[in-house]
Amino acid sequence: MRIKINFTKNTESIPVDKNYELAVSYFHKCIGHNNDLHDGPSNYCLSPLMGGKLINGFINYENGGFIILSSDDIMIINNLMIGAMNNKELGYGMFFDRIEDKGTTYHDGWNNFATLSPILLSKSINNKRRKFFTLDNEEEYIENLTERTKKKLLKIDSNLDLRNFKIEIPKTNSSHKVKKIMIHNVSNRANQHHLNIYCNSKVAETLSNVGIGQSTGCGFGTIYLLKDSKFYVK
Repeated sequence: MRIKINFTKNTESIPVDKNYELAVSYFHKCIGHNNDLHDGPSNYCLSPLMGGKLINGFINYENGGFIILSSDDIMIINNLMIGAMNNKELGYGMFFDRIEDKGTTYHDGWNNFATLSPILLSKSINNKRRKFFTLDNEEEYIENLTERTKKKLLKIDSNLDLRNFKIEIPKTNSSHKVKKIMIHNVSNRANQHHLNIYCNSKVAETLSNVGIGQSTGCGFGTIYLLKDSKFYVK
């Protein structure tokens, strides 16, 4: 299930990349700061605050903003919706407005997705630094993304059929890029692109609900079907 939490426009300037912290902070405020989701596997996917435009080093949400939450666990969705009714203030003069739900249809075969928030993929090297897998080395990136995605899916539901599962990145899209994103003074390199995924409809739905890559509960790896693009415009 997927919902869109809408907020009013900001009245104070919002620094670049603060949209990630705002979304995560609001999510945990709504479901309770001592919730069981802290530090656990993310059976959900949370986008950063979306719908803004970058102006002179700040993000402006002239038409308001929104956060996307999706999950296989209906209780997570319900708890956030209840919490949103009791936690109206997001910050920077933005307040809760309304919630929309998004139903969609997945099918067997190729499902054409795009990243709403970029995909984070990394590994620790000697416990001292991190290696980020990016589009700069596309073959290595796709290989790691595919294997990690399959492991995550089977951890969530061991009965999922991943035979012939495949991820491809279209070659002709000029919007593909590697983005540098600062979170709590930590620099991350994440990947914004379209991706075509070959799987059955149940796998496609699960993957859309839980996100792809790492830190899907912290604003990374929210994907959507290209045919539903209008839902993600503010």
